[in-house]
Amino acid sequence: MVDVCGRPVLRDARLPEAQNAYDEGKALGHAGSCAEAAARFEHALALREAVLGGLHPDVADRLELLGKMHLHQGDFARAELLLQRGLSNREADFGGNHPLVAPSLNSLANLYSDQGMNVQAELLYTRSLAIREVAFGKDHLLVMA
Repeated sequence: MVDVCGRPVLRDARLPEAQNAYDEGKALGHAGSCAEAAARFEHALALREAVLGGLHPDVADRLELLGKMHLHQGDFARAELLLQRGLSNREADFGGNHPLVAPSLNSLANLYSDQGMNVQAELLYTRSLAIREVAFGKDHLLVMA
């Protein structure tokens, strides 16, 4: 059995544990316990990386989620590190111009924008828009939004 990327599906007890930690993190985050949620997300990320490897799309998803959480908490340095890792993983996995790279570019651009680093943010937003225009056309909702 293979996943959507053609990789073999792994049967490892750590994957359900990682999913449980992720689910607990979501519940804690919704309850306002951000520090506890971040700890659960970190645990889920570590387990997924150990099983799937650092470049798996699920790992990139978790890196980005955790980065956004740290951004929301105002921990810009940690958020930047995680968002850059997520972007690098997506670029390595899919190539620099793949549509799945665009949301990662936007997340990092949002971080820079929140810090007043508008030149860096604009460069990433522009690149994200260009990727989406090529992939979907200028009249697509993902481009116009």
